[in-house]
Amino acid sequence: MTAPRSPRAAPSRALRSALPSAPSFAPLALALAALLGCRRPPPPKAPSPPAPTIRDSGGLGARTFERMKELAGNWLAGDRPVTFEVIERGNAIVQRGGLFVVWYPDGNTLAATVFAEEGYHVRMRSTSIADGPGGELRVELATFDSGNIVPDEPIARALAMTIAPDHGGVTQRWSFGTSLDAPPRELVLTRTEPAAPAPTPAPTP
Repeated sequence: MTAPRSPRAAPSRALRSALPSAPSFAPLALALAALLGCRRPPPPKAPSPPAPTIRDSGGLGARTFERMKELAGNWLAGDRPVTFEVIERGNAIVQRGGLFVVWYPDGNTLAATVFAEEGYHVRMRSTSIADGPGGELRVELATFDSGNIVPDEPIARALAMTIAPDHGGVTQRWSFGTSLDAPPRELVLTRTEPAAPAPTPAPTP
């Protein structure tokens, strides 16, 4: 005599055919693993902008800028005319001729933004300011930012400037460089007319 089947017997053939078989999940698992493996890491965070400089009206940069106002007027570099003009109520000086330069105090330094005939621009900041033995002022600047450049073409990297308007004029020695160094350019400026007094800044309302 055959014993009755347990109520927990295997499901019927129809029920087994309705359930998904284990191998049917394999393609989905493989696709999910590939997706997780190919996911790109998040991009690095952008560097924080540098802190703004703090105005120092009695600092070395501001005092040098005030002396540069004595250059206002017309000059010659060989046969090339060069002009210095004090603008924006005495807060900036524009130099025109060869290079277009905007001079201004920046914290405790003297700064310049240079727009070259070649189309690029650079920002420079003084690295050294000192009085010479004959009363001249010697200023050295270096580029810390540039834009709109052409790779492997020279751009202004440094400037050594001697200011002695009462003893012969102004000398600017511009150094250029890329991966291939370019020869420096020296401008020896002589004044073509008596110096005009720099405008007095208007009082702040």
